[in-house]
Amino acid sequence: MAIKYNKTTKRVNIILLSGIISIYAFFSSPTPDEISYAEILIAIFFIILLGAYTPYFLGGFVLYPYIERVPIYAWIAFIYLLFVPSVYGLIIKNNTVNDFIRDFIPFLYFFMPLFLINILQRNKLFWVNALPYLIAIIGVLFSIRFFLVSGKTPIDVGTEYISDKLLYFPMDPSVLFSATFLLLRFIANFNFSNLKTLILSVLMFIAGFICFLALAGFLVRAQIFLVIFSLFVYMLFLLRKNPFKILLLFSLIFLLFFYFFSDQFISLFILLINKFRTVGFNSRDLEYRAVMNEFVNSVSFMILGSGWGGLINNPVIWGMKVRYVHNLYLYFIFKTGLIGFVFFLLYIFFILKRFAILLRNYNKSLIYLLPIINVLIVFTILEAGFKNLSFGLILSYLILISYNFKDIKYGSDHNK
Repeated sequence: MAIKYNKTTKRVNIILLSGIISIYAFFSSPTPDEISYAEILIAIFFIILLGAYTPYFLGGFVLYPYIERVPIYAWIAFIYLLFVPSVYGLIIKNNTVNDFIRDFIPFLYFFMPLFLINILQRNKLFWVNALPYLIAIIGVLFSIRFFLVSGKTPIDVGTEYISDKLLYFPMDPSVLFSATFLLLRFIANFNFSNLKTLILSVLMFIAGFICFLALAGFLVRAQIFLVIFSLFVYMLFLLRKNPFKILLLFSLIFLLFFYFFSDQFISLFILLINKFRTVGFNSRDLEYRAVMNEFVNSVSFMILGSGWGGLINNPVIWGMKVRYVHNLYLYFIFKTGLIGFVFFLLYIFFILKRFAILLRNYNKSLIYLLPIINVLIVFTILEAGFKNLSFGLILSYLILISYNFKDIKYGSDHNK
């Protein structure tokens, strides 16, 4: 018999999920080289969180509480991709256990919404409004850690490419999400007539700007463009509701940047142009050809892929044998073959159905929709952040607000 879902259970779940996010933000990294105590603690917290409905930890885990809002075809996709690429990769292809684990954990993160949605839904009024801020905490802390590890400061942005010793903090989806979300929140909440709201909005601007500077320091072109574009889209959206406020904000931001950051951002623009001239589109076309070459020359690869833990000579990484490619769809063809890719598309269909609901109700969810769109564009097409814990959290939030967008709290002008 499952435990009754009461206030105590809700508090425990808040503590567990907040603990997972805090451990990840403070002690882990987007692509850890090895399993540390942080990753072990995250795994333990997840196991307890997902088994919180049952009276006994051992032997008490049951599936039925999680099926409520997830269609059966998404579960079928998960079950196939859980077992077949695992057996094929470990037993048939003899992929190493280390490589298998480094693929299998991101697979579980990617399917996190299947298990997390009902935990979030049972306390929806809290999670609908709290989860984006918890994700933003990851992005802000990763951005701060980026500057600490690199030994640089935000003032150095625009003077050179800033490296964080291959920890790739700015490449975590939470940093792009946070930069977009917090800066949009600043615009929505900005209000001279309320001191408390004004202070909170300024704090959001500072936090969001730190995330933006981390992206700028790492010279990630798509992310920089999408954050700026999202700000313009949202300001245009609010222009008809409060034109005076938006014009005032635009003027203040323009003057601020012109006076304090003009030289810095001109230098940043030159660096971005030089990067484009040097690397173009980062050889993503060569990566596609590498996977397709394996695909057409091996029937087993075509049908079943390489399995979890499989490696490929990736031209983007100077031809090194690695476990990943940067495109989500290409990644699942590479790992699971055509059959697995069909099951993967079933899961994507579930995500897209929920995403379509948000698009149809964009006027009620735009401040959350734009950060999610940015993450989906970058981390399904251009970068490999779909393997990260934060990507699973963002997907889970997408599903949650698609059911509950009416419960979202906005800034002072959004609902006018």
